[in-house]
Amino acid sequence: MRCSNGGKASARDDGKNQSERNDKMANDRFFTTRTCDRCGRPLDGGRIMSMFNEQTICMDCSAKERERPDYKAACDAEIAAVRAGDRNFKGIGL
Repeated sequence: MRCSNGGKASARDDGKNQSERNDKMANDRFFTTRTCDRCGRPLDGGRIMSMFNEQTICMDCSAKERERPDYKAACDAEIAAVRAGDRNFKGIGL
């Protein structure tokens, strides 16, 4: 199961916006951490934020998360939070 808000990609940004995003990414733990917060393996194969908490996890841990019976509840809670204006939802917990 995959969470989705059904949204479409936004229009192309100009170079200034891209530069600002690059600066933010360089200082954001999600982009700078090198190992999975859950299993400790390198994040070379990709990374994603956990649906349950604020951990940066590898794709293998993400696949295990999606198998949990409460995964849909975690997705629904995040979508509801974002719709309510909470762009920093901390998850429902593990």
